[in-house]
Amino acid sequence: MLRNRTIITPLNLDWVRPADFQRQTCLELAKKNKVIVYVQHEARFFLKTTTRRVFPKLQNISFYVPTYYIPFRRLRIIEEINRNLSFLIFLLSIRADRKIFWFFDSDFVWMLKFARKNDVTLYDCVDDGLSYKIANGLRAYAQEVAFVKRVRLFFTNSLSLSIRYAKIRSATWVQHAGFDLSNFASLKTSALSQAKKSNKKPRIGFVGCIDDRINFVLLASIAVQLRRADFILCGPIKRNATAAMTRLVKLPNVHHLSEVQRSQIGSIISNLDVCIIPYKSTPKVFFSLPTKLFEYFYFGKPVVSSSILELLRFDNYLKISRTTSDWVREIEKLLNTSMSTIKCQALMQVAINNSWQHKLSAIEKVLEMRMRSN
Repeated sequence: MLRNRTIITPLNLDWVRPADFQRQTCLELAKKNKVIVYVQHEARFFLKTTTRRVFPKLQNISFYVPTYYIPFRRLRIIEEINRNLSFLIFLLSIRADRKIFWFFDSDFVWMLKFARKNDVTLYDCVDDGLSYKIANGLRAYAQEVAFVKRVRLFFTNSLSLSIRYAKIRSATWVQHAGFDLSNFASLKTSALSQAKKSNKKPRIGFVGCIDDRINFVLLASIAVQLRRADFILCGPIKRNATAAMTRLVKLPNVHHLSEVQRSQIGSIISNLDVCIIPYKSTPKVFFSLPTKLFEYFYFGKPVVSSSILELLRFDNYLKISRTTSDWVREIEKLLNTSMSTIKCQALMQVAINNSWQHKLSAIEKVLEMRMRSN
């Protein structure tokens, strides 16, 4: 286990977000190490007087917002100079002989030139960055490839991602996805559990970020054919899914829960009869590992999912469906079948085995061995 190390992790997303892999990683690492979150997307000019964002006060975690000193950052060359200068000033303030740079995104490839020989650079790959980047052009794709080749350690949280990147570099596959076990230890009442008890309709649910990964056409078709069930979608709606979601909730048996606290998610899942992962068949989905699967499993819920490569290794625990008729048939079967206690316990154990603690422990063992050998 890592102890008393200084870990720098750059952030270019909100600290609290539906897919909070960076937040969970930092919280776990901070139990025995010093973690500094470098908030690049909040960088601002030193003369700017607007109020800076307030970040939470957390044990062993500090947030550093870079300051820019040269005006006209709209110019690319000025932005790059500011970015490099600010990061250099930041590194000079860190009193650590050896630092660990823990990356989640190749957008920070420019930071690698500042790592010293005895520092460790690590790419914790949790998504198919190749598909995401190529959608933004060949330059972004080339950046991802270069980043993967240059970091000292490259981890993926799924075998499918390891296969995806195999032509570029062999990855250390960590057989644990990252499930927020601590958040589900105690349940709090949710809007769903407070629904009228007179409502006897089965509940089919999805919990997570509602974005363009979701197959809304498929969902609408299933909802129309399963009018006896209510479909509950819980989570924030991304801009790229607003129009499709607006059309979907017009169906009388489709409902959306948006104002939900993180502590209520467990209660929502526990009140569902069947949980679903209705994603589109795209490369970035095919090579993904939706961690919501383990949230569903923790509560012993039957799951129906679209075809996702990594989920095939869990085919003893969930149903994979490809067509609308497959989806309707499998959901009907699950609604008419009671889950045994033994099966529920098995699902919960799968979830526990994929907790953040297990994932970070696996990475830390490899990292510690590598640091001792150098």
